[in-house]
Amino acid sequence: MKKACAAAGFGAILAFSSLAGATPIWTNTVGQSGSATHTFNNGQPQFSYTFDIANINNNAFLPGTDMITSGELILYFKNSDARDVTEIRLGDYTTTIMDTAETRIQLPADALNQLNTTGMLAMNINATQVNSFRLENLILNASGVDNTPFTNGTGEIPPTGNDTAPVPEPSTFILLGACLAGMAFWRKRSAS
Repeated sequence: MKKACAAAGFGAILAFSSLAGATPIWTNTVGQSGSATHTFNNGQPQFSYTFDIANINNNAFLPGTDMITSGELILYFKNSDARDVTEIRLGDYTTTIMDTAETRIQLPADALNQLNTTGMLAMNINATQVNSFRLENLILNASGVDNTPFTNGTGEIPPTGNDTAPVPEPSTFILLGACLAGMAFWRKRSAS
């Protein structure tokens, strides 16, 4: 019984410590698979978009309070072939891709700084050689430290009406009570 209580207590500690170290991810998605966000051809070789993770519906990023430590931009293309050459610009960073269905770009330091400062990131795509292909969707994933706990998704701390401390979950008390009862039973049993 003592081993069972020790194992349960250790499991609870691991569960709580993993929750405390969770890294939030702020995501901004443009478009859907199967419907073109933009079609590149000779008449439309450019596409621009500004990601805004400060205005997403759930768990909005708060510039100056939260901190982004890493990020990735994922682009999904359709009907791209060897004749298509595309240049992607994120601030001062530029990369060129050819003939790809999926491109993943780790955000450079200046893009992370821009996100941390404004919550926004401007992106330009320029098809330098184009046959005809589509940009299906774009996904910006940014991860870091959320310094605004207990927000209601708008970045504002919801009013509680009083300044009381949060109450622990009932499962915490049940686990603690079960361990204490088991230890008391074990001690009583070993004494007789």
